[in-house]
Amino acid sequence: MKTIKTPDGIELAKNASGAYVPIDNVMEIDKLRDELVTGLVGVAEDLAKKLTLFKDYAANEAESFREVSAQDHGIRLGGRKGGYSLMSYDGELKLVLDNATIIAINEKVSVAREAILSCVRRWSEGANSHLVELVSRAFETDRQGHLSVGRLLALRSYKIEDDPEWVAAMEALSEGMVASGSKTYLRFYKRDEAGEYKQIALG
Repeated sequence: MKTIKTPDGIELAKNASGAYVPIDNVMEIDKLRDELVTGLVGVAEDLAKKLTLFKDYAANEAESFREVSAQDHGIRLGGRKGGYSLMSYDGELKLVLDNATIIAINEKVSVAREAILSCVRRWSEGANSHLVELVSRAFETDRQGHLSVGRLLALRSYKIEDDPEWVAAMEALSEGMVASGSKTYLRFYKRDEAGEYKQIALG
């Protein structure tokens, strides 16, 4: 519990509104709740830091091994990390290092949305109901207000080349999704009794 002391020695506790109230006026159950939450969140933060350090360490170790392997062929590596897996000798364990491109969505996607919906409205009579549903769902956002890149890319799989407005919309959609970087993902697996690889969850 965050507290301060006044010049005359009165201890004050900061509440959720940012105001300070005398510690003696805080109910005991509120003090116990604060102690519990503060303690558990502190442990969670410590574990998260350790997990991040481990993932960085493991990824660097995997890349170091790949460089050693490349030396067998006189090849010097460079460029992006990831895109491979390493397996234990008995095949029971493996780690996968993937590299995914981060896609940023700009204002052209909203331009494409208007054109695409315009096409759907024109085609609405007798249109494929699955296409209408796909278009509607493609521009739905998640709880954080983010669009699904996968759904947007699915729209581009429709080959509708005889409608200039659709073609223009697809061009705007392509220009609206810009590669802004990459991220490396490290996953660990262990084979179960059925021979299936099960991912070891790291949070």
